[in-house]
Amino acid sequence: MRIRAAAIGLTIASLALRGAVALDPPGPETSTHRTAPDGEAASLEVREPVTLRGTASTGRRQWVVGATVVLVPQSGECWLRTTATDERGVFEFRALPGGPYTLVFLKAGLRPLVKEHVVVRPPFRTILESRLEPETGWAVMLPEGPLAGLMDRACEGPPALRGTVRDRDGAPLAEVLVRATRRGGGADPRRAFTDETGSFALEDLEPGAWGVELAAPGFVVLRATLRLNQGWRLEATLVPQPSDYDPDLLDLLPDEDPLPPPSPEPAGDASPSAPERTAKNPWR
Repeated sequence: MRIRAAAIGLTIASLALRGAVALDPPGPETSTHRTAPDGEAASLEVREPVTLRGTASTGRRQWVVGATVVLVPQSGECWLRTTATDERGVFEFRALPGGPYTLVFLKAGLRPLVKEHVVVRPPFRTILESRLEPETGWAVMLPEGPLAGLMDRACEGPPALRGTVRDRDGAPLAEVLVRATRRGGGADPRRAFTDETGSFALEDLEPGAWGVELAAPGFVVLRATLRLNQGWRLEATLVPQPSDYDPDLLDLLPDEDPLPPPSPEPAGDASPSAPERTAKNPWR
């Protein structure tokens, strides 16, 4: 009996020891991961800077590749962050200040999606799953897109767009084309290239809605319509273009160059008479 009792005691002690090992808290290099339900945001405790991460799809495992994602703070500050979804529909914004944000998803052929009150709270990471619906029109090309109302706020300085462009690792990208075209006309298109620090500036813009594009070889084009009535700052992260990427039709359109200045009138009346014009060109 004494031997059997000792064996039972040893077994209980062994089970207790195993339970203690199994219940040890995770080490500093581990973190939990859980995917949020569709259309909802979940805050997950991790040991890294504040990050907003998510996916965009049109259905189960139907990832949206190359969608422009714009992040707007609801604090009233005049800055934007933008990036694109990759080959798995994933987008990511790193090192964000805590607070509520609005996310806008833009993709030609899909209905623009606006998600409000997405809260980022240190030291948590927010994960967001979003589903986009087909769009029969070209909503991205509308004069006033979904970002217009979000940019009606008191900012300092005249209309301008300044910012930086980086890759996903945070390295600055030089020679990125930043092109802006005023919706509805009224001003010549503007363009600038980023310098070695990834910085650019478009100054002295006419107030109104501007279609802004950021393009570089090997990267997905970022495209959005911004209402620039004051000075705004844009922080962009470019995403590598997948090898099998099917570009939007907008990517294939030629650049819109500024109109050349009118040529001076020739001295005297050198224009041909109406009969001469008709003889040279019977269609006029």
